[in-house]
Amino acid sequence: MVNSMITIETVTVRDIPEVKQLLSYTWKDTYGIFLSAKTIEKVTAVWHHPEALKSQAENPNIYFAIAKDENHKIVGLITVGRIDEKSVSLGRLYVHPEAQRQGIGHQLLTAALKAFPNTEVIRLEVEEENKKGVSFYSKQGFREVERKIDEIEGEQMKIIVMEKTLCC
Repeated sequence: MVNSMITIETVTVRDIPEVKQLLSYTWKDTYGIFLSAKTIEKVTAVWHHPEALKSQAENPNIYFAIAKDENHKIVGLITVGRIDEKSVSLGRLYVHPEAQRQGIGHQLLTAALKAFPNTEVIRLEVEEENKKGVSFYSKQGFREVERKIDEIEGEQMKIIVMEKTLCC
C-alpha cells in the first residue's frame, strides 16, 4: 500500500535537526543488530553532524530530500550525488521503521532520479546484514556488481555494491 499523503521536498536548513534525529533513530534500528552502540554513536555524531548535513543540503551536485507525512513529520530521506554526467551514487535512503513498506522509499528514489534526468546508472553500497535494505534495492531493480569489506571504527562491514541501469 502506498501512502498517498506523503510529500517529497528538498531539505532546508531548518529541517536538519529533525533529519539528524531520524538518521540517529534509523541507524540504531538498521545497524544495531551488527554494530556496537559505541560505533553507531560515533558514526552518527560525525556523518550526521548538523554542519555536514547542511553542507550536503547546500551542494548543487547532491539531491537531498525528505518525505513528510500528513502531519509534516519527516518519515524518510534520501541523498544522491552526481558521479559523472551519466551516473549517480545513492548515499543514503532511510525510512522510519514505522513508515516502512508503504512505498515511501520508492517515492524518494523516483524523485531523486528525476533530479538527475540524464542519468544512465545509479550505484549504491549496502551492508550485507541489512536484509531489509538488500531486499528493497533488489525489488527496485538493483543488481549486485561487487562485494567488499569496509571498516568503521574498527568494526568490519561486508558491503554489497549494487547498480541499476536506467536506460540503453
